[in-house]
Amino acid sequence: MRHSGCATLSLALTLSALPCHAAGTSVEGAHGITATIDEESGRYEVRGKEPNWVFAGTLGAAASDISVKEGQDRLGAFRELSFRWRDRVALKGSIRTYVDRPVLLFGITSSEPTEAAVIRFPRFTEFPKNLHGFSYANREFAPPRFTLEENATPWLLYDDQTHAAVLSPAANYMIASMRGDGKTEIESGLNEGVAGLPADFTHRTLMALGVGVNATWDSWGSALTGLQGTQRPGNDADIGLRYLGYWTDHGGEYYYDYDRKLGYAGTLEALVQRYREEGIPIRYLQLDSWWPANPRTIVCRWRNGIATAGSSSTRRTPASSPRVSRRFSSGSGCRSSRTIVGSIPRARITNVTASPGSRRSTRTGGGRSSGTCRPHGS
Repeated sequence: MRHSGCATLSLALTLSALPCHAAGTSVEGAHGITATIDEESGRYEVRGKEPNWVFAGTLGAAASDISVKEGQDRLGAFRELSFRWRDRVALKGSIRTYVDRPVLLFGITSSEPTEAAVIRFPRFTEFPKNLHGFSYANREFAPPRFTLEENATPWLLYDDQTHAAVLSPAANYMIASMRGDGKTEIESGLNEGVAGLPADFTHRTLMALGVGVNATWDSWGSALTGLQGTQRPGNDADIGLRYLGYWTDHGGEYYYDYDRKLGYAGTLEALVQRYREEGIPIRYLQLDSWWPANPRTIVCRWRNGIATAGSSSTRRTPASSPRVSRRFSSGSGCRSSRTIVGSIPRARITNVTASPGSRRSTRTGGGRSSGTCRPHGS
């Protein structure tokens, strides 16, 4: 009996010594998010509690000079793992967790001149299976895609319970790229064509973990803008946010179009008049594609207190003519190289109606909607 008891105790001690996840040096941040690096194997791991997910990869070599430090940056108090390894050149890595944010910041620095293929960290090869993917295409208007596009847009990974992770570059945005398929590999690095990186080149990647897709997007977004020191504008920061406006942008009734009977300027005049008759308080116009023959040459200019978009070629729209300026521009603001915003006198708000069978494009408070409204007779 005594011998059996000793064997049982020995087995229990042996089992308790086995690690349930990666052994090594760790730091812990908000919501129980833990980052770990193992010196001998070079395996690094990010482990969350909400969600209970693990993302892991290897450096491809043993880690050395592992250290832990605490500090403060634009996102607040952090705990950071730092380490070194060699992959063709000498590299230094870091994984930073934050005390009050459910995010991690990864860093990789090359001590020698190198190429883009070396700058890839993190590179996860172990992570939850059967996750859904979402990102944005690298084309005009960045259309959303329920796939993982290999570009610099953020990657969202989520499951059927809306547990979520968001990863994106956090530096070098014009040459950065997410890579992998979300099934066997998730990697953050640089575009393949990038060459001749100097010594001490650093790249960073941001990762957020959370419950709820919207909440995780918000955690990632606020952290990314915070890292850049960007102050998000208030909901009433400018005329486009404060008031309801009419947009001729993509999807609008008059995107690359106008009423042939009325002409460009006459179409806008009739449109504004129609909205006034309906009691809809349109306070500005956005003119997207009415201006130039060659969009690449447009510049935004102020003329006599009126914002106009001009080019080296002849304008297609006479919207800066005295007739249109008098009607639409008291205190205009130049929105972009392809946009005019003209302040329109305040209209009394009454019942809002619209003509059936046609479309409008209106925007207020940072959002745009489609509905119905055209000038009379169009």
